[in-house]
Amino acid sequence: MEAADKPPIKELLEHYGAHDVNDRGSWAPIKCPFHEDRSASASVNTGLNVFKCHTCDFGGDSFALVQWQEGIRDFNDSIEFCERILGGSYGKISSVDKGKRRRRNILDEEVRAPVAGQRSILSIGRRRRSVAGS
Repeated sequence: MEAADKPPIKELLEHYGAHDVNDRGSWAPIKCPFHEDRSASASVNTGLNVFKCHTCDFGGDSFALVQWQEGIRDFNDSIEFCERILGGSYGKISSVDKGKRRRRNILDEEVRAPVAGQRSILSIGRRRRSVAGS
C-alpha cells in the first residue's frame, strides 16, 4: 500500500491532539500528542505518511499509529477505525490476499536446500554424537 493510499498522518495526529503539523512533505518536528512535551520530541513526514516520537520510542505509518494508540490488533479493524474518524476509503485485505502473501515455511523445499559446502541439520536426520543420559 502506497503512502497516498493510507489515511493522512497529519489528520490522524490532529485527531489525537497534535497542533501545527507541517504539511510540507519532509521531516518536521512536532510536539508529541501522546505525552506532555515542552519542546518538539517527535517528527512527522507527511510525504511518506510516517510519524516518529523519540520519547515514546514509537514510529510508523498511520495504520500502525492507530493500532498502537487504540490497542487494535487486526489490520482491517484499523482500516475501519480510520474510515470512521477521517472518512474516506482505505481498502481491506481479504483472506485471498492474505493467502497469497503466506510466509515461506522453514520446511519448504527451496528453504531446506543447504548452501554449497554446508550440510542442513534437516538432512542429517540424527545426532552425530550421543548425548550423555540419552
